[in-house]
Order: sequence, then C-alpha cells, then structure tokens
Amino acid sequence: MGHKMYILLLVLSLFLSSANATTQSNRSALIRLFDQSKDNFKIKGCNKFNLRPTDIFEILKYKTKFNKTCDLEGEVNIKLLVPFPVNLQVKNLDSYKNLLATAKISLGLEQPPRILGELTKAQLKGKDTIYFNAYYSGEVIPGKTIEVKPGSETIKIVIFDKNHSKKLDEFSFKVK
Repeated sequence: MGHKMYILLLVLSLFLSSANATTQSNRSALIRLFDQSKDNFKIKGCNKFNLRPTDIFEILKYKTKFNKTCDLEGEVNIKLLVPFPVNLQVKNLDSYKNLLATAKISLGLEQPPRILGELTKAQLKGKDTIYFNAYYSGEVIPGKTIEVKPGSETIKIVIFDKNHSKKLDEFSFKVK
C-alpha cells in the first residue's frame, strides 16, 4: 500500500497553500502540492503502513514525525468504515501549522473495487484558516494488502466558509 494509502490519510495536509489568494490561484496551489517530484510539501519520508482487508475489525495506529522528507507529525487511530479524528502538525506549508478533520475510509463494492476516503469539517490552521472537505477514490488491485492502481486516484475538494455552510469553490483532479 505504501505511499498511496497514507496519501489518503494525509491528503488534508496537501491541499492548500494560500488563504488570501484568489480562487484560481488556490486551485493551482492545491494541485501543485500533490506533485512530489518538486520541492513542495514532502510526504515521501513519512511512516507508511499496509492496509489489509481483514483490518476492517482493527484500530490501526498511524504515527509519523517530522524529518527531511516528511512535513507531517502526529498520531491517528484509524478504524475502517468509522469516522475518526485527524489532528496533525504540518511544516513547510506556508503559514499553516495544524490540520484538523474527521476522516473515514471505506471500500466501494463496484467493479473494479475502489478505496474511498472522506475528509470532512477539515481545517488547515495557521496565520489564516481554510475550511474544506476532500474526497478520495482509487482503484484497488486485488491482493493480500490493499494497493491502489497507479493513475486511478482522483480527489475532489470543496472549500467552504468558516461555518462550513456556504460552498466557495469545488474542483476535482487526478493524483499524479
């Protein structure tokens, strides 16, 4: 599962780079943050874990620390199919320092099967705060661990006002 699964869990921290920018520049910045080939927000060195279909009954502990290639720090207790809190520290993401959200991971039963991630009531906090929801989908490669087919991942982002009541922007893109 490696990079693909923890991207799902950490996707919140990859979205936003400027709270005061225009809508179009926010979109551009959000997509740019997913290009790990550039010197952007780094997740390659963050701890990884393998997710197995049998993990549906387990609480999975994910813990990572800041290092040269990981701009995230914190611990998350993950339970599949059940919403769980996310509270991570971030660095090297402009003025943003903290990421709060409720996350949920599930498996879609359609063919081909998909892993689905839902991040709601998300807040990227720092000098300013950005409020958003994010939705992830990736095609699963059958096997003992849940692996995502390269090129099959999509993300939809909805940016809201402070009360999460008024939609300010919405867009989707493929993960590179």
